[in-house]
Amino acid sequence: MEQAKSLLQSNPHPKWSTDASFDKVCAAISRSFAGSETTPAEPISSWVFRDILPKQGEPERVESYKFLMAFAIEDVFRHGGISFGHSDENGRLQSCAIIREFDPAIEFNGKHHWDGFVAGLMGFWIFIKAKIGGTLPSAFTDESAMKMLEEKGKQFDKDLKELHKLYGPKEKHFYVFNVATDPDLQGRGYGGQLMNQINEISDASGLPCYLECAGEKNRSFYEKFGFKTVKQHPLVDRKDNSQQFLVDFMVRATNV
Repeated sequence: MEQAKSLLQSNPHPKWSTDASFDKVCAAISRSFAGSETTPAEPISSWVFRDILPKQGEPERVESYKFLMAFAIEDVFRHGGISFGHSDENGRLQSCAIIREFDPAIEFNGKHHWDGFVAGLMGFWIFIKAKIGGTLPSAFTDESAMKMLEEKGKQFDKDLKELHKLYGPKEKHFYVFNVATDPDLQGRGYGGQLMNQINEISDASGLPCYLECAGEKNRSFYEKFGFKTVKQHPLVDRKDNSQQFLVDFMVRATNV
């Protein structure tokens, strides 16, 4: 990831914000993923956690998303992920992308023996920190809601890893965890600039990219930047097999 960091720091335009705090990154992604009255929410997480999250447009939805996304973002950073994006004059992130190197030979062969244990500890710390600090959203103060969050989160993570193994590159690659823009700023080209930078990092490193997305609009956006759908595969609600959601698993080869 050192080469990626160097490219980010040397890019004169846009001048990326690469040192945003964990909280600022979570906040930026959450605003984007939660959606607004005029912009759609991120479809995959909205479907998976539809029974837990407040409805779109409700005041607490963004804060609930921030708490929810903290678990996944911490995991990506713990595995060497980096973030970059646009920020305003006050340091508020307006857009954000997170990527990390992903080596199937390590990730899918049990070589991270302590990973599950460490993830559990970090998840517990995020929960305790929010509870003690008074920032735990009311949607998660109920014990049954937290239990549902844990169950759905573990199943979601397991399903995505299995499908990543099936449809992702077999060699080392970049996993594009997210590309997010503030709902009020969408349509200004921020997402395209993030994608161009990801592709530049990919080509300079000689590593392909992989991501998951859902919906024709998102698929078409990524196709503009060279991503191709390897497979469309449904996520299935384990408690109700009739509830399914179609996801695109996409790969971009290096342009070298």
